[in-house]
Amino acid sequence: MIANTSGATFHDVVIEVALKGFPSARPITLRILPPGTYLVRHKSSGDPFEWAFARELREADQPLQPFMNTAEWAVTAIRFSDNLGQRWTADERAILTREA
Repeated sequence: MIANTSGATFHDVVIEVALKGFPSARPITLRILPPGTYLVRHKSSGDPFEWAFARELREADQPLQPFMNTAEWAVTAIRFSDNLGQRWTADERAILTREA
């Protein structure tokens, strides 16, 4: 689940994740992230596209099960540009840093 509650649109979003304790082969990438809450499902391992297209959360066909007590399933980094073109990075602890 990806939630943008800021009221602003973000661009060139890259979300790196760990799956079963290992970095995903491909990050989740979004050209644009408008305000809202979205779901991006992981596909089967044989699929050339590791992540499905983002859908609004209200379109989810089953309840979500958050993984909050394990490092094996985690967001490890988020990178994005704001509306002024500035790049930002948030690490696994959600510490936001402006890129030079």
